[in-house]
Amino acid sequence: MSRYLLKPLSYPLHDRRAGRPLAWEEIPLLDDRFHPDSYNVGVNVGEAAGQTVMHLHVHIIPRYASDVKTPQGGVRGAIPEKRVY
Repeated sequence: MSRYLLKPLSYPLHDRRAGRPLAWEEIPLLDDRFHPDSYNVGVNVGEAAGQTVMHLHVHIIPRYASDVKTPQGGVRGAIPEKRVY
């Protein structure tokens, strides 16, 4: 049975820990297919943090040395026109 909670931190700790290895297992697949230089890996928790899909999910964003002029700001800079400080 599928279960969605609106606040990811309200998931029991063992559920949150169970999902983490799955995200890291995807990275070798992305390495083989896209050959990125680095990754941003993370979650947005709550609307103020940018969460728009209200269930727990992990963002894995392949990054390349040339994808943005200045990579400071991490994931916020993955889409330069969306970066607002």
